[in-house]
Amino acid sequence: MPTYFCMECCRTTEHLNVTRVAQFVGVTRATMYNWIKRAQVHTVVHPSGRILVCTASLLTPGFARFPGERAAALAWQPQARP
Repeated sequence: MPTYFCMECCRTTEHLNVTRVAQFVGVTRATMYNWIKRAQVHTVVHPSGRILVCTASLLTPGFARFPGERAAALAWQPQARP
């Protein structure tokens, strides 16, 4: 997984594309884009224009907005790098 500096977390974190994060959290891509628009998750825009979501922002206490989201976010854990 690519790592980038997250300005909101103030540290280097792993980032995933919107589709992959949506699959892990169990929501649609449209929901992810709504969360991005509302700044409910941290993002980095890759030089190619691709939006990447900070995985650490999914595990913050304020992440859950609806019942069940927190459990889905906590069930996902970043994979250890080999």
